[in-house]
Amino acid sequence: MPIAFLEEPELEFGSGRHIDIRFGLLNHGPLDYASSLAPRDIRLGIVGTNQTIEGVASWLDKCRTGTPAKPSRQPYLFPRFPGFAADSPFHATLVMEPRLQRAISPREFDKFRAYSSPNQIVVEAVQLLFAELEYLTENTAADVLLVSVPGVLLDAMNAETALKGDEDDDEVRGPTLDFHHLLKAKCMGLSKALPAQIVLPETYTGKGRRGKRRRERLGRLQDEATRAWNIHNAIYYKANGVPW
Repeated sequence: MPIAFLEEPELEFGSGRHIDIRFGLLNHGPLDYASSLAPRDIRLGIVGTNQTIEGVASWLDKCRTGTPAKPSRQPYLFPRFPGFAADSPFHATLVMEPRLQRAISPREFDKFRAYSSPNQIVVEAVQLLFAELEYLTENTAADVLLVSVPGVLLDAMNAETALKGDEDDDEVRGPTLDFHHLLKAKCMGLSKALPAQIVLPETYTGKGRRGKRRRERLGRLQDEATRAWNIHNAIYYKANGVPW
């Protein structure tokens, strides 16, 4: 049997090519960095509780100047994050202002602990968040929406899932709605069809949560630079930027 080795194709960036998206952006910038259509000031609308809004906004502000690489014997696996500012490889900044933020009282989420149906928790939580996202689309000039999911909501969903029992029980009771998928689908009906990014607390705290996650079991928490790469790449793309 003949065997052929195919070289990994290089991706095209602003001023050159590279096989790794992170080093490509580090060395050459986004593909559209010289375009007049490239996003420069990305207005970020944030929905969550006061605590989660402050937490994610503070972390994103910290990331503006960059994040050191994870110490490793394999440095090419964990490159530093270069920051997200006008003088960074992205040539763009995040605009985060109070008028672009909508805080929900933790009590609104805490009441879900008393619900007996996991689907009811998901549906009502999505509707609660969607109402504030809709407000931002209709009353602000936000470019990208960010949902900073509060831990109290995750606790309510996890606690209800833990009470359901084993997998055979799940089959009898029927499928459980997926919070992430339902919220993303709901956001497709926003009046301005703005893209939304969901952020969990561990993204900006760097601390994993205890307890059993729902079906989407989380793996080992990524290092901070990798988390910064992931969320900023997503925001840049959702702001109609072309990273590569």
